[in-house]
Amino acid sequence: MGATQNHPSVAPRGLSRADAARYVGVGVSLFNQMIMRNLMPPARAIGGRHVWDIRELDAAFDELPHMDEGSTSPPAASNDDPDDRPDNDFV
Repeated sequence: MGATQNHPSVAPRGLSRADAARYVGVGVSLFNQMIMRNLMPPARAIGGRHVWDIRELDAAFDELPHMDEGSTSPPAASNDDPDDRPDNDFV
């Protein structure tokens, strides 16, 4: 009968730099700055690739302050990445 099995999709545990940045809601250049400031974890090495552990990203994100807990602005970002610019939807 040749029926095919349905394989559930597997959520990745490791993310590329761009996907990790997107996962936490920032652009790549801001994500890089957050890594340098120890606000986000460093990558893990898998072969020659840099991969971010989604669980470590979750833990680091949980430690970020809320807007009312200190700084009222996100970490400084360069203006070359549109994803790094603050949202002006509520201004």
